[in-house]
Amino acid sequence: MGPKRGEKGTPWPEPRFADDPDIRAYAAAAIKDLEALKKHQETMEIGMPRELSTAVNTPTNEQLAQRLAKVELLHVEKTQKEVSQASQEITTTKSNTNRLVEAICHPRDAYHEKFFQLQSRDG
Repeated sequence: MGPKRGEKGTPWPEPRFADDPDIRAYAAAAIKDLEALKKHQETMEIGMPRELSTAVNTPTNEQLAQRLAKVELLHVEKTQKEVSQASQEITTTKSNTNRLVEAICHPRDAYHEKFFQLQSRDG
């Protein structure tokens, strides 16, 4: 049992933990459990030094905003590039379609034009 209180109004006597075998056993068991927990934690950190795993630098709100702005800018640039490529493809498709329509509607004109182009190269 712990120390008994004296008369009313007097302070509790100082406990003597070193003399109490129950307290010493409890403290030894607690220390053993804490050391086992620490060892388990160190093995779970996948070889990362304890100092490194506990000293994590979290970005500030300003740094997060800058990163977000960079990501958004990259997406805008990517979207603009995709739109430009799609526009070029549409222009090419229109041009090819117009040539096909000309060839279908005016086959002789297209044939003669091609013939004259070939003759002008050769001659």
